[in-house]
Amino acid sequence: MAARKRIKGNLSLTEVSTRQKHLTKKELELRNTCSGPVCPPVPMKLRRSNGKELFNFHDYAVPVYFQKEIPLSAIYKKELKLTYMEQVFENQVKVGEGSFGNVYRARSKEDNEYYAIKVAKNNHTSYSEKFGEVLRLEKIEEHERCVKYFLAWEEQGHLYIQLELCMTSLDKYAQQNHYIPEQQMWDILIDILEALKHLHNRNLIHLDIKPENIMITSEGIYKLGDFGLLLDLNEFKNKKNHHSSVNVSEGDSKYLAAEVLQEIYTTASDVFSLGISMLELATDLMLPTNGPLWHQLRSGIYPKLFEESKYFTINILAM
Repeated sequence: MAARKRIKGNLSLTEVSTRQKHLTKKELELRNTCSGPVCPPVPMKLRRSNGKELFNFHDYAVPVYFQKEIPLSAIYKKELKLTYMEQVFENQVKVGEGSFGNVYRARSKEDNEYYAIKVAKNNHTSYSEKFGEVLRLEKIEEHERCVKYFLAWEEQGHLYIQLELCMTSLDKYAQQNHYIPEQQMWDILIDILEALKHLHNRNLIHLDIKPENIMITSEGIYKLGDFGLLLDLNEFKNKKNHHSSVNVSEGDSKYLAAEVLQEIYTTASDVFSLGISMLELATDLMLPTNGPLWHQLRSGIYPKLFEESKYFTINILAM
């Protein structure tokens, strides 16, 4: 088999664009393999570090909180040989799975309402890594355009987080709908901008905005969710001054602003991530994870698919 030819010399991003092509998701579905030169990798992870700390495990449910205590359900009895989930919830169905753990849809026996229960994997090495998401959720404060947080508890070494249940994610919706009308695009943009304003006014940045983390309610409202990478800029600056950093996590390189790779964190990085998410939705574009095409999108070189889009006229390029 002949060796794959490499790109020789120093080519500009524009020259490389003649050799590589942005694909729509629909086109990608029709192709079994990708051809073309191998793209040089781009660092994808937001590296964070913390010293290892010890934390206790409980056979019974214990509420987890940092700022304000949220009590467990009154119907829970720890002396019973049943978990909190078994005592307080019913009709449990797994609706999601990822590196973080599993998400279940479950109905509360208290109010008969359905909730999303996120169950984190028990593979953490420090207290802050395990329970840090709870602290971040508490900092956000309730807002109508952010997925609502209700309660967190620890039991048998696992962290459980009770959240508002939404109908689906924007990512799953877009997989079934390759064409999204302009008015709907405006609705998405305005709803998530309201969520960002809420965060940024509190000096918080999301750092992981993408269609997968934008949820859709049964009323057609778009809400920002998954605050696992949320960063408090005030705390980050203080830690940086003391030569320390935040806990290990990673973002999705397809939506990442270039400056984040240099550990430059500002509210503008969220705006970029939202903008490139809107570009993806408007054009059905398959965003690159690395390489020349990745750099083009962050250097003002945009695909013709976007320029020719007739149904979404907002100037996303300005974002």
